[in-house]
Amino acid sequence: MKTALVFKDGNFVGREYHRALVEAGKCPDICISVGRMTFESMKFEYKRTGNLWNPPPIPSLTFWFENWRDYRLWDLIREVDVAIQAGCGFVPKEALAMPKLGWVNVHPGRLPDYKGSSCPEWAILGDTVTIWTTAHMLDEGLDTGPLIWERPYRLKSGWSYEEWRAGIYPHAAGTLLKALEHLKDATPETLNEYVQPQTKGGYVYPRMPDRILEKVKQKVAME
Repeated sequence: MKTALVFKDGNFVGREYHRALVEAGKCPDICISVGRMTFESMKFEYKRTGNLWNPPPIPSLTFWFENWRDYRLWDLIREVDVAIQAGCGFVPKEALAMPKLGWVNVHPGRLPDYKGSSCPEWAILGDTVTIWTTAHMLDEGLDTGPLIWERPYRLKSGWSYEEWRAGIYPHAAGTLLKALEHLKDATPETLNEYVQPQTKGGYVYPRMPDRILEKVKQKVAME
């Protein structure tokens, strides 16, 4: 199965997924950078993980594009079976159908219950010590595509909020590996046998305001 890892240059998720894929002997066939992670985004990640999550830069050959409008980018994505959404932001509608099987995304929340932003924090606020990372196919909706794999991620006693947060995407990388292994024998004709449509329901959560985030940090510290 031929894969493309698609990310913004410098993005932590892309770097984490690349590390995990290489360590598992599943190095992406193509690495594609679309745009660049902003300094503000980098600062935000450092802050919420206490500088505990800083995966290594991607050393392999990367095709770099300023934006999605470059036709050479489309040609690269058409070559692969699966494109991996690894922190590249919004994927245009036209690009969704280009890989032979489609796009795989790992969402840090259980679907369909928790869609949108800050789902790990909203789940903790909802009186659970376990969140889920969910691999699914991308479609035109927000976190609505067919499900591939899910794994629980449990808050450990004694962790700080930053320690808990720093472990989420390394755990998501493990979910990605499971999803790709699950799809390895799929074809465009048999894909529906490997995925499960989402049921209706759930809620689209916004980014959590700082005043509510403080309550989450307190709950994590009390476990």
